[in-house]
Amino acid sequence: LAISILTDPPVGCRFLPRCSQAMDICRTIVPQVTSLGENHTVRCLLYEGPFDERGVQPESQPVNA
Repeated sequence: LAISILTDPPVGCRFLPRCSQAMDICRTIVPQVTSLGENHTVRCLLYEGPFDERGVQPESQPVNA
């Protein structure tokens, strides 16, 4: 796995070149910070999904009470 050059980061996720879980969508979308608990955050699309085949998140479905 390669390490990205800091002065020329890849488009999309910065960790793409060295991530064993990388998906095609990681080439185009920069992940947002996601909290996994107290003092634990990640920037990974695996924690933001699901995404469709175009890399688009489906609209949230209303929860029936």
